[in-house]
Amino acid sequence: MFYKIAKFGFVMLLAAFLASFLPPELGAAAGAVFLLGGVVFCTAFKKFGIVKLCCFAAVAGTLLVSAHLARVYYPQKALDRVTAEITGRVLEIAPGVGKPKFIIKTDFVGADGAPQKIRVKVSGWGENWAEPYDTVSCTVTFFALADEEISEALTNRSGGVALYGYLNSPLEVTGEYRKFPEYTVFSLREKLSSVVDKNFEGLCGSLTKQLLFGGGNLDDEIKDLFRAAGMSHILAVSGMHLVIIMGLLERLLSYKSSDGVLNTAQTLLLMGATVLYMAVAGFGMSVMRAGFMLLASYLARLLWTKSASIDSLGFSVIAVLIIDPLACCDAGFLMSVLSSGAIILFSEPIYDFVTKRVRDKEKSKFLCGIARVFSVGFAAWGATLPVAIFTFGGASLVAPFSSVVAGPLAEGAIICAFLSVLAGLIPYGSVIAFVFAWAAQICENLLFGAAKLFGSLPFAYVYASESWIKIWLIGALVLFVFALAKKENARYLKHAALMTAFAFLCGMLSHSVMYNGTVRTEITALADGTAIQVEKGKSAVIVADGLTVKDYYKLGGNGKKADVFISTSSDTSPVEYNLANELSPKITIHSGIDWYMYEGATKLSAGEVTFWDGAYAKIIPEGAVEIDTGDILILYIFGECDIMDLEPRFRKADIMVLDGVSPKDYPALRCDYMVLRNRSGVFSGAGEIFTLTEGELTFVSRGKNIKKGWTFR
Repeated sequence: MFYKIAKFGFVMLLAAFLASFLPPELGAAAGAVFLLGGVVFCTAFKKFGIVKLCCFAAVAGTLLVSAHLARVYYPQKALDRVTAEITGRVLEIAPGVGKPKFIIKTDFVGADGAPQKIRVKVSGWGENWAEPYDTVSCTVTFFALADEEISEALTNRSGGVALYGYLNSPLEVTGEYRKFPEYTVFSLREKLSSVVDKNFEGLCGSLTKQLLFGGGNLDDEIKDLFRAAGMSHILAVSGMHLVIIMGLLERLLSYKSSDGVLNTAQTLLLMGATVLYMAVAGFGMSVMRAGFMLLASYLARLLWTKSASIDSLGFSVIAVLIIDPLACCDAGFLMSVLSSGAIILFSEPIYDFVTKRVRDKEKSKFLCGIARVFSVGFAAWGATLPVAIFTFGGASLVAPFSSVVAGPLAEGAIICAFLSVLAGLIPYGSVIAFVFAWAAQICENLLFGAAKLFGSLPFAYVYASESWIKIWLIGALVLFVFALAKKENARYLKHAALMTAFAFLCGMLSHSVMYNGTVRTEITALADGTAIQVEKGKSAVIVADGLTVKDYYKLGGNGKKADVFISTSSDTSPVEYNLANELSPKITIHSGIDWYMYEGATKLSAGEVTFWDGAYAKIIPEGAVEIDTGDILILYIFGECDIMDLEPRFRKADIMVLDGVSPKDYPALRCDYMVLRNRSGVFSGAGEIFTLTEGELTFVSRGKNIKKGWTFR
């Protein structure tokens, strides 16, 4: 049964999420409509209490978000492509090779009418150095985040970052910010981090920090491995971590009153420890949701009442949205709320269904324990599946099964690591700290092994770009809505589940057969050039021409990786250098002058590089690049090019890209698909012509069978 607080919280969250994609004026209008609807239902109908509640929850969600967007977020957009001097303090540093990213809370932005007190994610070329809570000054060029992946864009938005800044001058440290309580919490976090560094080595040290307070700075490869295995929730500090640690503290404070309820002083101590842990964990959205749920249960203890878990969840959602309305954009927060709700409501029915054939549950405690963990994992996975597909572009299929192994291992690792840190803070506790650290590292190494095992399974991870996934989701929704409408007979739900599973298996098998060995080609418009990315399996090749600072976040800033990176020309070598560091290619080919700093770079103005299965890219000086993927031929012409310099078979390419070049200059060339950039017109030698203005054009090929993708505007 849903209670009123839970209903209000979930509807408020949904309304806030939808309003976050609307302009503030339209969001305010929607809030007014919901308010009018609530007033009408209150005055005209005595029944329909649920409708009234939902209307006023929607009013709260939409107006909170719209006001926040109008006051904080959208004014920053006016700074896009503006260069200005800023001063402020460093809040966070994300390490990178050659170019760390600093999140700066500004005190001053030197541009006419510019909003002050904003957060900017700053990076740039050069030896820039600063520590958290140093005050700094620099000159930056601002960029909007429109070209980021949706997961990073939403996370940045929920963190108050609307703009990137590219450094035009070195970062100058002007002083230190040592005010209470921010710096006190930071100092405590650093102290705990130093204790971890003392007792944990290598990768286990980073994982321990990530498990305890979310500061591990794990490599993207590790995060991708855990995501493919359906174990990424272990890396995000949330309810699981907080419940384990607070539960351990509660056991350590084992003194209880005669009726078995913790006394007032101990409950207040646990409440304080919960708030402190939320602060050390950086007040992340997920840990705030879990923290407020736990605080609600502790408050119920103090008041000698009972707190329904689902109402505690609703209370935590309302509290987080009031503190930060754009928390509704944070993928971690959304998944945390949905998984918690699903576990509370559905894990027990799933457990009963799984164990209904077990006659003597007392004798089968081990099997029932596995079934319990599976039920919790399955409920959480099913609830978060749509959010994962929408936000990250894919979802793990092995998450319910990996949770059976990962859950107990993560719990053991968190408990042992926490005890190790506690012992490390106590004088003469180094031996005890080392023992617990050793036990924690065993659990962490087993976690890595489980992630590798489940992540390497066939079809462990599916991508939402495969359109059949979206069709399957819509079909599954229709089936279950129909089944729920037939309340008189529960077998409809079983039939819906079986049909959904069967349809998914058929779609997965058909897709793997149809698109095995396909090559995906993405053609992206840059400010002064074009980028071509070719992917086959996990290998990728990126060819870019005319790179500028404005294009950095279109290629490197959205998490793309490449085995081969080719830059034919660039206004600034630092842009190429930064991109090479971000893309981490095995081979880098460039046209820059001063590239001795990048060890893996190769200066090649004309020549050929071979990548997967004999496929290659060939550079024709100052004019063109030929790309043979093994399945299709791509010809990219961006300057004056003698047709006789082209390989004969490239004179009839599958895809031809002309960047700033007229098709009339190459009447003898033929192609199936032509992409024109900074030009327009007809070309009799092309089967189909596209004009690339803003965004990206995607082709998916299998042999010579090329499928057009989509264009983002």
